[in-house]
Amino acid sequence: MAPLILYLLVPTLGILVLIAEALRHNGERQWIRDASKRVVGALGLLITGIAVCGTAFVLVETYPWSVGDESLLVIGTAAFAGCALLALLILTAINAIRVGFSSGADESVRLLAEASRRSGQLQLTAWCLVLAPLLQLGFTGLFVMLPLILASVAIWTARRSRESHFLWTLALAVENDLPLPEEIDAFAVPLWRRTRRRYRRLAERLREGRSLMDGLELGGVLPSSVVAELRAAQAAGTLPIALRAVAARQTDTLLNNRFNGSIAITSVYVWTVLATVFAIVGFLMYWIVPKFKEIFNDFGVTLPSWTTHMIRFADWFLDYFYLSMTFLSLPILVAIGATVVGVVGWGNLNYPLLMRWFPRWDAPGLLRGLAYAVDAKRPLSETLEEMAEHHRRSDVTERLLRMQQLLDGGESLSTVLLQEGYVKPVEAEALSAAARAGNLNWALQTLAESMERTGWHRTQFWLELLKPAAVMLVGCVVMYFVIGFFLPLVKLINELS
Repeated sequence: MAPLILYLLVPTLGILVLIAEALRHNGERQWIRDASKRVVGALGLLITGIAVCGTAFVLVETYPWSVGDESLLVIGTAAFAGCALLALLILTAINAIRVGFSSGADESVRLLAEASRRSGQLQLTAWCLVLAPLLQLGFTGLFVMLPLILASVAIWTARRSRESHFLWTLALAVENDLPLPEEIDAFAVPLWRRTRRRYRRLAERLREGRSLMDGLELGGVLPSSVVAELRAAQAAGTLPIALRAVAARQTDTLLNNRFNGSIAITSVYVWTVLATVFAIVGFLMYWIVPKFKEIFNDFGVTLPSWTTHMIRFADWFLDYFYLSMTFLSLPILVAIGATVVGVVGWGNLNYPLLMRWFPRWDAPGLLRGLAYAVDAKRPLSETLEEMAEHHRRSDVTERLLRMQQLLDGGESLSTVLLQEGYVKPVEAEALSAAARAGNLNWALQTLAESMERTGWHRTQFWLELLKPAAVMLVGCVVMYFVIGFFLPLVKLINELS
């Protein structure tokens, strides 16, 4: 019954929510949008009932009431895995009810922003429900993905190095009034064929009369966040300075970012050791443990309690594989996601449903673009509108347009940035004070650098902390099974001596 719920019912609920939410946004007629909104609320009530029933199932079936008869490890693992899925269902239900039964009478910018946030959260949790069965593949399928992960580290590191080199080429060409198409063609000569074609298409667009920013936006040779920053600098008349600054920043990142592949290598190491341990343990549980039981029964000796708990844990692992594999897959998938962000770069990604919850990662580029506008005494609302028009990510476009409306309505820049989550209250107060003192340009640039530096140090801290934690986790798993298999031999020797 439980596998049927996980593999059929849960993804079906997620698909229904996504369809209803899509119709609520994109329905051709008003009555379709209104009906879809009511369907979203009804699905929220349905998922609430299923979550209640699921809670009862977890308590009755997977959470043993008799602690003395089961391993505490079994209890903790079952409770965590089951409750994680229930929490996802409950969060989806809450968001669906809030979206489906909300009132659309007030169309203020702040309430529209809140409605957008709820809708995004609902879509994200619905996608998690749809993809929940695939979590089973995160642990078993990583063996196939190992070469791809290691190859992506090398490929994307080379790509980011090429981006830095290309930025320096553009900076020198713009500063010295060199013909950009010829410089780009020369830059593309030593590259691979497919990559070379991309740069040559960019050169052809420039020869056709397109601007550099339009060509970069269509060419896909630089991250969209970098292109948006450069576009704001071009509008402010400071493109040469911005190109040199961006190129220097990219180069500095490459020189200091020595842990590009560390997360990938650490996750591969942990998975390899765990997979080896579970393969050996599976063999021992299938061939050796039954013989242990026969030997101990022949001598009239009971198995140690530790070994008994280990056997029950292995039995639970097989009986509730739909929970245990999810439990093992989550940290692996998180490690893969962190590797992708670290190697590919935040600006090269385009996953609005996930990335919208981390606006501060987009803040440095935005703050620098605004700094260029302040320095050129250009209206900030025009800069935001232009950046929104050409940004690749829909969530950033939505935020920038809301910020433009608020600025046009008389709000201060610091208040708007704080409302959209780009800065913290203390940072907003600092920007407000800098604006009163006439130092807003300097404050925006300094704050952008501070955010990047803080993020860099925080990443280093957590990486150095998680590496020994992962090794200790693997060691604890190995110790658990080693003790479970050696205690019977020790007990048998002591009983017979």
